[in-house]
Amino acid sequence: MTTIISKNKQINKFLQGERNLVLPFDLAFKESSAEDGDNFHCVEVLRLLPAKRLVLKASKDDQNVVIKIFVAAQKGEREYKKELRGHSFATASGVNVP
Repeated sequence: MTTIISKNKQINKFLQGERNLVLPFDLAFKESSAEDGDNFHCVEVLRLLPAKRLVLKASKDDQNVVIKIFVAAQKGEREYKKELRGHSFATASGVNVP
């Protein structure tokens, strides 16, 4: 599982249930087993369920990405596992997914 390593003001607002995030903002993530993290520049909110789930359009090294943030306290762990299963099914079916 990936963990946010630099919580910023916008992520804290999301975690507190606020709907209005100020964009753009930068966000750093780290895999639990990795030494270094990845930095992303978040430019658009694609979906926001306050204090539950946040989906962002972002970029890293000139590549566009989608970031999904799940809050474990609000069924986030279950939703995260559903996302992983869906990714596995898509990959097994030959769908080109990152």
